[in-house]
Amino acid sequence: MELIRPAGNSGKFYPDDPELIKKMIIQWNDILDKNVTDQNIFKLAPKAIVAPHAGYVYSGFTANFAHKVLGSRHPKRIIVVGPSHHVY
Repeated sequence: MELIRPAGNSGKFYPDDPELIKKMIIQWNDILDKNVTDQNIFKLAPKAIVAPHAGYVYSGFTANFAHKVLGSRHPKRIIVVGPSHHVY
C-alpha cells in the first residue's frame, strides 16, 4: 500500500499547478546558467547542503540553487532538520 499525504499548502506557499512549478524551476536554472560566472560550482560534490523551505516566492530561487549544486548525485542519507509549524 502506498501512502501519499496530500499537499497541505498547495496554492498557498507554492503553485498548485505542477506545470507552473516546472516553469519556475526552468526559469531559475536559466538565470543560474546565464549569471553564475564559475559553472564549476555545479561540479562540486557537497558534503551537505542547507536549503530554505519557505514559500517559493521567498526562497524558491535559493532552494533551487542548493539542489542544483547537489545535482543528480545520490546521497547516502538525507537529514531534514526543522521545527514543527504547529503549537501542541
